[in-house]
Amino acid sequence: MMYLDEQAAAKQRSETSRGVYVFSDLNPYVGHPNPLKEGQELFCKGLLSEAVLALEAEVLKN
Repeated sequence: MMYLDEQAAAKQRSETSRGVYVFSDLNPYVGHPNPLKEGQELFCKGLLSEAVLALEAEVLKN
C-alpha cells in the first residue's frame, strides 16, 4: 500500500515540475572565466555531471 502512495507522490512531483529547470545550489563553476569551454571539455572527457554544472553556470552567466 505504501508503495502505491509513493508512486502517486512521485507522479505528482513530476507533473508539477514539468518544464521547470532547477539549477544546482552549490555550483563550483559559477564565476569560472569560461564555463562553456569547461563544460565542453568535461563533456568530451565523459564527465557528464560536471559538464552539466559548468553549462548551468554558462546559462546563469549569459
